[in-house]
Amino acid sequence: MAMRSFFLSSQSRKGQSLVEALVALSVLVTGFLGILTLLSQSYYLRRATADQLTATYLAAEGVEIARGLIYHDIFKSPSSPWGSCLPAGNYEIDFQTLTTSPYTCNSVSIPSYNAANPDKLYFDAGSGLYGYNNSFGNLSIPTSPVATNFSREVSVSYISTQEAVVQVKVFWKGNTYAIEDHFYNWHP
Repeated sequence: MAMRSFFLSSQSRKGQSLVEALVALSVLVTGFLGILTLLSQSYYLRRATADQLTATYLAAEGVEIARGLIYHDIFKSPSSPWGSCLPAGNYEIDFQTLTTSPYTCNSVSIPSYNAANPDKLYFDAGSGLYGYNNSFGNLSIPTSPVATNFSREVSVSYISTQEAVVQVKVFWKGNTYAIEDHFYNWHP
């Protein structure tokens, strides 16, 4: 008789399969919610990483354009003082600053950076370039630039007659990426 009480009768097991199904379903739902949370976090991190990478490239480009303007006089007009093409100040410069043809320091007017209302950079998918104008007129390919969330400030200061400091800050969606470089008058 002790054996018989050990096994449950079919009458007392009637709701057991429903409880098992509910437990299994809750485990599956919890697992799927975890996967969905992971996927949404992954998408957010991918977007944030892409923005940081873009900001890094935009900052490096700003430094290179400023370098080209600072060293311009060494190659074009040795009698001009070093760095006279880009005086100390805060600027919005892009690739079009260097592509004015024929390029001379006097023919280019470099816009100042307006911290209260900075201009946004435009991106052209056809050329892969960023610029401040929504028309990249000096390119030989058709363009259709779109506004981005990025803006860039290029600050130039001269520590001495032989050393220039370029600081570039890229701003987007409440974030900032900054880079600094020093340039020296190697051709006195």
